[in-house]
Amino acid sequence: MTLQQVPTLHPTEEQFDNPIGYLASPEIRRLGDRYGFVKVVPPEGFKPPLSINEHRFRFVPRLQNLKELNLINRCRMFFHKQLANFSKTHGLGVPASDHASICGKKVHFYDFFIECVKFYQPQGEGRKLPDISSSRLLHDEKVWLCLTAKFKLQRSLLMDFYEENLLQYFNFLANKPEFSATLIEEQYPTSLLQDTNGAVSEDEEGEDEGDENCLVCGKSSDPENTLLCDSCNKPFHRYCLSPPLSKIPKNSWCCDNCIIGNGYYGFKDSTVEYSLEDFKDLSDDFDKHHFPSGKPQDIDQLEREFWELVNNTDNNVKTNYGADIHKLLQGQVSGFPTKDYIPSRYRSGELRKKYNEYVERPMNLNNLPFNKESLLSYLDIDISGMTIPWIYVGSTFSTFCWHVEDQYTLSANYQHFGATKKWYGIPSHHAEKFESYVKSLAPDLFAKQPDILHQLITLVSPFTLDQAGIDCYTANQQPGEYIITYPRVYHAGFNAGYNFNEAVNFTMTSWLDYGVMASKNYRCSGMKGSVFDLWELMMTVLEKFEESDDDDEDDDDFDLELVQKCLDSMKVKLEDEYAIQATILDSLDIKPQRYNALAAKHSYELTEQEKKEREDGISCIKCKGFCTFAFVRHYEPYTASKSYIPVTPQASPQDTEEGDKRRCSKRIRVKSDAETFKISVYCLEDYLRLQHPNVSRDEFFIAHDLEDAKALVQSAEKKLSSLLS
Repeated sequence: MTLQQVPTLHPTEEQFDNPIGYLASPEIRRLGDRYGFVKVVPPEGFKPPLSINEHRFRFVPRLQNLKELNLINRCRMFFHKQLANFSKTHGLGVPASDHASICGKKVHFYDFFIECVKFYQPQGEGRKLPDISSSRLLHDEKVWLCLTAKFKLQRSLLMDFYEENLLQYFNFLANKPEFSATLIEEQYPTSLLQDTNGAVSEDEEGEDEGDENCLVCGKSSDPENTLLCDSCNKPFHRYCLSPPLSKIPKNSWCCDNCIIGNGYYGFKDSTVEYSLEDFKDLSDDFDKHHFPSGKPQDIDQLEREFWELVNNTDNNVKTNYGADIHKLLQGQVSGFPTKDYIPSRYRSGELRKKYNEYVERPMNLNNLPFNKESLLSYLDIDISGMTIPWIYVGSTFSTFCWHVEDQYTLSANYQHFGATKKWYGIPSHHAEKFESYVKSLAPDLFAKQPDILHQLITLVSPFTLDQAGIDCYTANQQPGEYIITYPRVYHAGFNAGYNFNEAVNFTMTSWLDYGVMASKNYRCSGMKGSVFDLWELMMTVLEKFEESDDDDEDDDDFDLELVQKCLDSMKVKLEDEYAIQATILDSLDIKPQRYNALAAKHSYELTEQEKKEREDGISCIKCKGFCTFAFVRHYEPYTASKSYIPVTPQASPQDTEEGDKRRCSKRIRVKSDAETFKISVYCLEDYLRLQHPNVSRDEFFIAHDLEDAKALVQSAEKKLSSLLS
């Protein structure tokens, strides 16, 4: 079975030097809408010299266990580990594998479980398990008819399989129907599939801090009543558990996170830092061991083997991928020529002149995000991985999993050298169908990890998707070629060997509708925050348009369609904002305060991490969206003993001036308030959804005055009308 290749474009020199205009042209956009992505082959003379400092460039690759990336495989392995933890805790026999053999046929424990869940919850929605207790299953004829049809085995054989392996575990889960709500939130979650090869994930680097504190109450007191989970090794007070234990168990014990499963999974980082030369040797060494008779050169043959490794659990093939490499030092940021770094071999004569020409080329990925037709050029910040390139160094079978770009932006990926990079893409008109299909495969996992498709850790075969009626296309990227993905296009792929790519994001005028859609989807799901404030960006566009000189020839090509789109979106947004601000101000009966962004960065109630997160805008704790125009600072009281900063001999009120007394008194009050109130920032929509909040101390802040924004819209609209008349 083969997938259709996406179109390969061969722009002229003129088209290539106006890349966004070319990619946004009606003919090319139609291709982007239909296929989701395209391959661009530059004009023959375009051969940018590699500008990376190969002697200093170092990176730490990710370790990828291919079979664990397959969604169903990972769920089967998770479920087996959960079942084993349950069995150990309750003194039962531990299953040796993730399946049982019935009449020579494999029946996976997870597959049986998920079929029962789907039978009683066909839509796979919500975070609540249906009742799958034995009192229900054993007496429900319809569910057994469904199971016998699914597994093509006699009912008696399936019932024996269920009673022997799953009955008690199902009853345990039935007593915890709100299974995702019973999980304990962890700052550094541990995967049930954690490797023991010594590699370290980013999330685990900080685990040693506070690893002796009870995971429920956060305290390290009472070690005599503290027990460690035999799976994740995390500490718990016996009386903090639900239900509490009367005494410390003598035998094995596992926490609910490890019996129910938290669904967490993440790549490990290698313990070795590589140069490009060393990493090539590593990739070559993999090829020698994996292909003892010689590595196939046919990409179709490699593709078949890759998906066999991903889909089959009977292997332990691991690869290394230098992904999302973002460096700041000169000569390590990008493979394209830059003003900041010139390799020694290009520092004289014609070679230097040619090198400098590539520094300014529009399709140099250091320039593309800031093209005048890209809205990202209006940002006043640099965003690593979006406006600053990220580098990708591949090895055989290393993979990038299904994902969409942040805020549904377009992306450009260029291959500098190396082996083929295989791409798969799903056009935006099938994005929701893809999301629904993947969720239907593992509804329990999405209940535990609803943002899993944003984590870049999941593969589903494109051939499986194609059979499910989801449009899926492919491309083979070679050195010197670009892959351009259009808005809201899920894409994935793998590397056929050692190669070196880099990528950035950009936008075009037609993207703005997708940007608004992304903001709404992010806000509704609360799973992911925006990288930049879209409404702030639109106001910047309108301000620049307002400031432009009608008589200036440089402003003749200001994108009037973009201005109109910004005006249309802003008018709807402002109307909604006026209404919701009025509603909240009436309910709080307080005067709004002006938000001082600079002061807020140093406000006492923010941690260092929160200060960092808010440097580029205030974000809601619930939906993670930017609070562009206004927000509420909510003070939630909680029970805590008040503690005051002790007076030191060096700062005793009796020995200081009156002004110093006031400063000391203020410090004491601040400390007391911070310890008795949980302070959170909410956007207005999420603040209205709070259930019976205590509003006595809540504060309403204005970040952008609505009247100023309204005046800007009216002025820009008037100017646009005059230009169009």
